[in-house]
Amino acid sequence: MKISPLGGAGNNDRLQKNADSKAASDRSQANAPSVRQSGESKEDQIRISTRAREVHRIAEIVKAAPDVRAEKIREIKQAVQSGTYAVPSAQVAEKILQDIQANFLGL
Repeated sequence: MKISPLGGAGNNDRLQKNADSKAASDRSQANAPSVRQSGESKEDQIRISTRAREVHRIAEIVKAAPDVRAEKIREIKQAVQSGTYAVPSAQVAEKILQDIQANFLGL
């Protein structure tokens, strides 16, 4: 059994001519100046959604906010290092239960 190429022997020539024609067209478009009908040159544009602008604005506010927890963290580190840091066990148990309810039970 002999398998012949689709489209016959001239198919490769047509494909090559198409590729050459496309490449020439792309080169001529790349070299041509970009001009709008009004005569202005094209410019790249982006559009940022209202939500994205809001997220950016909030991120900038957060970056500018002072780190108010730095002092509290320093105090806790100092207490832990000196051995005076203590958390009531009832408070720890309550937080554990809240976490279980929120993350595992969906309550």
